[in-house]
Amino acid sequence: MKRTENLKKNLLRVVLTLAFVLVLGVAGGSKVEAASMPGFPTQSTSSYSASYTRGIQVMLMHYSNDVGSLVRQNGGADGVYGTNTKLAVMKFQKAVGFSSANQDGVCGKNTWTKLRNSISYDYASGSYSYYKGKYTYSSSSLYKNTMRLHKTNSNWYCWYGTWYFVG
Repeated sequence: MKRTENLKKNLLRVVLTLAFVLVLGVAGGSKVEAASMPGFPTQSTSSYSASYTRGIQVMLMHYSNDVGSLVRQNGGADGVYGTNTKLAVMKFQKAVGFSSANQDGVCGKNTWTKLRNSISYDYASGSYSYYKGKYTYSSSSLYKNTMRLHKTNSNWYCWYGTWYFVG
């Protein structure tokens, strides 16, 4: 009887430990949910916010070399939604499966959702949680992370030589 109880307790510990490890593994590699970065307005060549555009440009550079090279060719993450940013958004829209009619170079709700979901949680340190894209455009470890989230006030920042407020 006592041996059966001990076996049950040990089995429960093993199951709980495995569940805990599984939860950590899933959370550690999870994508950023679109709802966790709300409030970004539609961005286009005719109407944009420099801080939002800089965040979009940094995420595009971390999406792939193909997409990111268009941003890097003309000023990098400078916060200007110019022709190359529009072309990079169009290339991103094509890569994530938008129909030809929806590859318009405008970072609206659907594009923004796909872009936000292209970054993954990396680690937390101090007051921030850090996120990375699937591609690192620089060999410098300084450019490993794409974005960071302040844990207390929920402000987002993008990294491009220094941390810039995004929203």
